[in-house]
Amino acid sequence: MTPKTNIQEINALKSVSKAVKDLDELNLTQRKLFDKIEHTHANIFIQGQAGTGKSTFIKYLKKHSKKRIRLVAPTAIAALNIEGATIHSMFTLPLSDFLIMREVLSTRRRKLKSILKKTDILIIDEVSMLRPDILDAIEALCCQARGTLALFGGIQIILIGDLCQLPPIIKPSAAPIFKHEYNTAEPYFFDAKSYQKGCFEKIELTEVYRQNDRELLTYLQNLRQNINLPQTVSYFNRTETYPPDFISTAVTITPYRTKADSINNRRLMELKTKEHTYEAKLTGSFEKMPDTPSPKFLTLKEGALVIFNKNNYPDYINGTSGIIEKLDDRAIIVRCLNDNKYITVRREEWKSFAYDIDDISGEIKEKETGSFIQFPLQLGYALTIHKAQGKTLDRVIIDIDRGAFAHGQLYVALSCTRKKEDMLIKTTLSEDDIIFSSRIKSFLS
Repeated sequence: MTPKTNIQEINALKSVSKAVKDLDELNLTQRKLFDKIEHTHANIFIQGQAGTGKSTFIKYLKKHSKKRIRLVAPTAIAALNIEGATIHSMFTLPLSDFLIMREVLSTRRRKLKSILKKTDILIIDEVSMLRPDILDAIEALCCQARGTLALFGGIQIILIGDLCQLPPIIKPSAAPIFKHEYNTAEPYFFDAKSYQKGCFEKIELTEVYRQNDRELLTYLQNLRQNINLPQTVSYFNRTETYPPDFISTAVTITPYRTKADSINNRRLMELKTKEHTYEAKLTGSFEKMPDTPSPKFLTLKEGALVIFNKNNYPDYINGTSGIIEKLDDRAIIVRCLNDNKYITVRREEWKSFAYDIDDISGEIKEKETGSFIQFPLQLGYALTIHKAQGKTLDRVIIDIDRGAFAHGQLYVALSCTRKKEDMLIKTTLSEDDIIFSSRIKSFLS
């Protein structure tokens, strides 16, 4: 055996060992799901409540599948979380309130055609926020690009999300159009004609990693199924025994952005320490992005409550709370509330991607389209429910105030902590706050 061969075998063994280790991170349902996707052409909708490892599964599938995978999501933040592209950027769709199919198909998309011809699997994440006209446009463009009437042009489609979370945003002016085209003014992705033709198999991830409070999980499940509501509301309204610093170190969750901004600004102004503002460095697509992963201008003071908005294992995760101990131009020292550990936080980089074609090889590659450099922090006194989705928070105050106004809002707010004693209900909840779409219940049953 030559030294070169020996090195190659060692590297191969290391690769196999790493794959086995990664496989150990999946539970039995996830392993079976991976095998089904890898060895069949099934179109699948993967449903899973918060904390069931949907993002972990996406990363595993992308890393280990032998199929050519493209990742997309409806929003820029969701696309960043999976290191994919937004649906609108990949498919060059107009940002209109309703997509007219003949107009979508009339635009020539040479690059998209080449990309889709070399795509085996298209994964769409956060599908609860996907409008049906967008899914139908994706299907039509796939067929056009690949020159076939086969569903989605023969591309295997994997939809991932949680229908008990936030729904698509439908402008009131567009509601009559959706009513005409899809027979409902409150449409979801499953109303798409392409979904109904697609024979999608529904698979649910049920093992929850976020919460270890079994009683809390039971009542969250009640919310998901819209059952036993009087007992469920009573459970969440129950007062717990809170530590003395709970209110001062908890993040208020509210449906209203103006209220969240007001709380953050007021609490920051109350601190007598010196104010520091850190400006992000943006390039490319981030310059036009309305929602960035961290504030473009991050204003902090020593003593301020902050939330981390990026995962950096094992130091912190998206949602970890802490107190600013020291501010410096190059680093910020934060004391984490869950373990009193001091962390030196430095600027992090987020990158946005699009799919492109290599001029020489003709292969599809992920092309960096922009970068965003900022400290992975934001003020942690208040968050909107929309911003709280996907985070695991240490302590929360749920303030529904004038009431929830959309399907899934209350569930998202109540499911972002690990256990019941980590949440305080400021405004007493009523059954009227539980807005649950009967169409979702019918679809999931």
